[in-house]
Amino acid sequence: MKRIAVYSLLAVMLVIAGCPVLTKNSIDNGSYDVPAWLPGKWQEVDKDGKPKTSAYLLEKGSGKGKLKYYDIKTDGTVDRATGRDMILSSIDGNIYLSAYTPADDMSEEGYYLFRLRKVSNTEMVLDGIKEHAIDYEATQADIKKFITNAKEDAAIYEATDSYTYKKK
Repeated sequence: MKRIAVYSLLAVMLVIAGCPVLTKNSIDNGSYDVPAWLPGKWQEVDKDGKPKTSAYLLEKGSGKGKLKYYDIKTDGTVDRATGRDMILSSIDGNIYLSAYTPADDMSEEGYYLFRLRKVSNTEMVLDGIKEHAIDYEATQADIKKFITNAKEDAAIYEATDSYTYKKK
């Protein structure tokens, strides 16, 4: 019951604050090799560097640009039942991430799209592409074209959807 309440609160916050765009398709099928620094345990931190509750284990998947991500529970154990796919893409020298999410009561299944900015081998920032910037039904070619055409436009990234992670 507590978990349902937390997810409900999160869903309401996302609706109020906006959320990254959700698309039926990933950006591509993996055009960026998973770098050696990326797999491992990552903790979301606030702007002051203080840990938040969200933490994930990233593991290299099979195939170019493929990752699996798992939630890390508050007691530090990895929740293997929550394994989902991520795909890394490269567009004009930038790294993008398509994070798969299954359907739920609030949205359809699909991929949330982010630009990944490496700060160091132990810190990264994910910038969510704005909700409604890309149509849910957009093809991979449409998504790549949109990102390529808007690459110099910082306005395509959701200001409230920038997440900083530090390696645990």
